[in-house]
Amino acid sequence: MSTTINLALDWYPNIIHGGVLIAQEAGYYADAGLTVNIISADTDQYATYPIEKLAVGTVDIALAPSEHLMHYRENKWYHNLIALGAIAQRDISAVAYRQGSVITRPRDLDGQKIACYGTFFEVEILSAMIKADGGQGNFEVLHPVKLALWDFFLDGHADACWMFPCWEGAMADVLGQPLGYFHLADYGIPYGQSPILIANRETQLAKPAIYQSFMEATARGYQLMVQDPVEAMRIFKTLAFSTAPTKAEMLEVMAAGMTYILPTLLDADGQWGHYDEVLSQTWHQWLWDHNCLARVLS
Repeated sequence: MSTTINLALDWYPNIIHGGVLIAQEAGYYADAGLTVNIISADTDQYATYPIEKLAVGTVDIALAPSEHLMHYRENKWYHNLIALGAIAQRDISAVAYRQGSVITRPRDLDGQKIACYGTFFEVEILSAMIKADGGQGNFEVLHPVKLALWDFFLDGHADACWMFPCWEGAMADVLGQPLGYFHLADYGIPYGQSPILIANRETQLAKPAIYQSFMEATARGYQLMVQDPVEAMRIFKTLAFSTAPTKAEMLEVMAAGMTYILPTLLDADGQWGHYDEVLSQTWHQWLWDHNCLARVLS
């Protein structure tokens, strides 16, 4: 008998979710006795954060940045939310700007327009990066429709935005639009792993074998991406994509994104999914020191 797991993605399906997509398409979840419903963020046009869906019980697992977990545990008192694992072993995000613009370093973002998602601590983090480079940390915040933010930036309505080089950056590569990147770690910001897989502690403790099976099947998907990228791309070609003008263009972006993400997926032992508790504590302390959290992590 199959067990159903409802999984809320943090965006529409892309290379970051590659292991999940492979586990679904290659039958790894089915082999584990699981029926996994993959819920894209565009199902409700990102009206509800994935972690909120988890908090209220409409999904079993949510993908979200680690600071979302800390915000919900510390500021919203959802103490029962826990990290199951992480997609990548280091920060795979960056702040992007167009090469050839007046922007060459973070402090150049003072007075510029930054497209923001309106998510937790986003402005505080970006401001801290600019200040670390000697700037004032003052910029104009723009809030386009979340799922249209990247197009908003590429169309020239904003000077910078926070994104993933392995996905949006790969799109820019395919389109021939050269970008520059600022990485938070280069400016003293110990950004946590993102995205991570989050679950309800009580549910996970009640059904540990189910969650373990899910993580093991998902790990098989990500390990295949690293060990056999050609086979991974073959599987991606069988998927239906609705987020690009043509499927061929989407597959080109997936292939370009592989070069960015593959080196980040496995730890030194070749294992996928490790959640770094030391980095988590360091990141939590940074958020606490910058007045983003209301209380000390329990």
